[in-house]
Amino acid sequence: MELQMKYQYTYFIYPYLIEKGNYSKYISKLMNNKKCELNNWKKENNLNLYNFFLPTIRKYVFNNFNNSKRGTKNITELIQENTILFNYKIEQDIQGKVGEENGIFFEISKINILCFKCGLCFLILKTNIENSKNFSDLLNFNYKFRDINSEFGLLKEYENIKIQTDTFENMKKLTEFINEITDNAPVNNKIDTNRFYTYSYACIEQEQWNNEYQAENLEKEFIKYSQILPSSYNINKENKTEDLMNNFKYIKLGVTECGVTLLCSSIDTKNYLTLLENFENEYLYLYIITLYEKLYLKKILLEMKQNKQQAKDDYMNLKKELIPNNITNSEDGNNLYNGYRQALKLDEIAEEIKNIFEIEYEKLEIERTKKENRILLIILLGSLILNVVDFILLLYYR
Repeated sequence: MELQMKYQYTYFIYPYLIEKGNYSKYISKLMNNKKCELNNWKKENNLNLYNFFLPTIRKYVFNNFNNSKRGTKNITELIQENTILFNYKIEQDIQGKVGEENGIFFEISKINILCFKCGLCFLILKTNIENSKNFSDLLNFNYKFRDINSEFGLLKEYENIKIQTDTFENMKKLTEFINEITDNAPVNNKIDTNRFYTYSYACIEQEQWNNEYQAENLEKEFIKYSQILPSSYNINKENKTEDLMNNFKYIKLGVTECGVTLLCSSIDTKNYLTLLENFENEYLYLYIITLYEKLYLKKILLEMKQNKQQAKDDYMNLKKELIPNNITNSEDGNNLYNGYRQALKLDEIAEEIKNIFEIEYEKLEIERTKKENRILLIILLGSLILNVVDFILLLYYR
């Protein structure tokens, strides 16, 4: 039996890198775009975020809530802030149908652009499927959408999965918008792919997941969901996904290297009220912060081939300002953060950087030792020469 959804949304997160010399120009471009509105974090409007994150993180990511002077800052002052968030104003154009009748219709209800001063930025799109409660449509939609701006998108053209929206005239217009808003500056492929990261929530109707009944295909559908696979994919023993909330009766949370998915049942009203909001606020920004850490570390790895001292400085700044600090006092939040880090392999990347620095340090120590030995040798030779000269002069004046 087809799983039916009570409510769903998916955030697609697209990372891209603005070169250091172009960052000020890029932020100026967004500031001059009438559809881009500079976000001012207000404590009273974001109490859950404010209470969830510790002061260090609030200052680093959220511009120290209630910064009343922020609106009067010029571009030179703004680009010195750790982060800048823009809200993109969406115009809802009435559209006729595009493509085949069985296409998946969706709306884009929110667009944000979050930039860190190192040049790493994130385009964040919130989407909702329209006119369908079928969980299979969500699977197919997530699977198709995450590749619309990558080389993989062309490889999926043969699949009969059509995406349509009222927000943009067609999918080509959407990809043009993405290229325009990101200044045609995707993350370098050596840092990351051009795929969207997928962050998705789905609440299943309680008739299919309750005290007395659980749909037979629920586990397999969860695996497809968490691994961003199409509904037609055949699950086998090799397909496994760890559930980070396996202690909860009606919640399944999957975290992989390509995204985060939360599947729950509407039998518990908290799942489609409190949890729904927490997942797209505190937990979403927790995920973006972790993505930022990962991509910044990979950026440092790339810098090591070009400017080792700059890479070392960037790494030490990141360790000082973000990595060693606790994120939140929430136990669930810290467990989730550790799950994010593990899935994104942050510790492995950090260990790789550490090993490189240790090797470089050993090389410097060897070079320093060689240099000291050469200096000592020169001093000894100089001393020997002086002693020989003194000895010759002593013999001469006798």
